[in-house]
Amino acid sequence: MVAKISPGASLTGALVYTKEKVFQGTAEILSGHRMISDRPGLPSEDMCLVILSYENHLTANRRTDKPVMHIALSPAPEDRMDNDRLAELAEKYRQKMGYGDQPFMVYRHGDTCNTQAHIVRACIAAEGRKIKESYELRRSRTACREQEQDLGPSERPGHGTAGSKARSNKAHARRGIDSSREESGRGPVCVATRLRGPVINRLHLAGVHLRLHSGRDGCRGTPQGAIIR
Repeated sequence: MVAKISPGASLTGALVYTKEKVFQGTAEILSGHRMISDRPGLPSEDMCLVILSYENHLTANRRTDKPVMHIALSPAPEDRMDNDRLAELAEKYRQKMGYGDQPFMVYRHGDTCNTQAHIVRACIAAEGRKIKESYELRRSRTACREQEQDLGPSERPGHGTAGSKARSNKAHARRGIDSSREESGRGPVCVATRLRGPVINRLHLAGVHLRLHSGRDGCRGTPQGAIIR
């Protein structure tokens, strides 16, 4: 599983993005927490009620530049997820990340090659405190690996030696890239590794944009690598 974390300044922008996909029929609401709703057991489809649900948290701290977080969870393509399992996946990830009792919405997006769960959450506690995001990428990577272990290889199609080796190679590349990004802080990162075509495709789906090079672009001595944007 791969998680793409995108802090944002606009709650409306994140919600409109998902609302449009729901309207187009490529997404649907799975679950929510601390949501004002006019539907029993599910968050409201009314945008005004959804925004109102976040309001107490966001107005408690107007100094934070990016009070909203949009997280896209991408299970492996071989993991067939129905709505209940995808909602459970998002909830377990949220708990492992220690996100607490803030309002959030979970959507299912089905317009990619593998179904994704999108979480829109507030980064402000009820008392107005900005929730710490120290080592966010590292904690997210650990949470994803634990989720994969909880799923278990026996529940996946093609879980034999070849399938396990392919997943191991992809996970290894993902971990190396996340670590390089975290250590560099910002800007392009050179990864001195040989990436195969399927791995590159998987990383593109995860939102990691690569530009291959051969010992140039300031990465001397590497036979093949990638510049991460």
